[in-house]
Amino acid sequence: MKAEDEDAFAAYITQVLGFYRQDASDFALSVWWEACKGFDLEQVIKALTAHATHPEKGQFPPKPADIVRELGGTFTDRALLAWSRVTRVASEIGAYASVDFGDPVIHEAISQLGGWAAFCRAPLDEMPFLQKRFCDFHRTFTTRGAPADAPLQLQGEHAQVNAAKALESPEVAKRLSGVPAGVRRIG
Repeated sequence: MKAEDEDAFAAYITQVLGFYRQDASDFALSVWWEACKGFDLEQVIKALTAHATHPEKGQFPPKPADIVRELGGTFTDRALLAWSRVTRVASEIGAYASVDFGDPVIHEAISQLGGWAAFCRAPLDEMPFLQKRFCDFHRTFTTRGAPADAPLQLQGEHAQVNAAKALESPEVAKRLSGVPAGVRRIG
């Protein structure tokens, strides 16, 4: 939402809470705003309407976390979507090329698993274990934030060999057809 949406948002939340016979204190409105400001006002209104008309959940007043979960998914949902994205790119690009997911959380989770090349070369029978560890790391870094030294890209084997020989790696990022948006193959 934009700053100019705050008054309309507060009025809507006040009405929703009134529907459930609750007061909208200044504190409650500030918590609602902080929780929902990353979404569009229309999205929030639709999610609140969906909550109110839900046959089981609708009998209870919504909490900000209910709406955030409805709009953004849980940390587990996000981790599983990231896992799907990473495994798809690994099968399309492989271990030789460096990649940039544009997401330090994904980069750090893969680094914790040994790096891009090691991830791409992992045996298939280890994938369920890697998935669990990846999702655990992803949830942790989503909650706490990726470390400041999280890699900006995941180095493939070509970049690793070049670094070992003190050769420069290509700096130009090339988008591959068929690779999901937001993923770049480097070199």
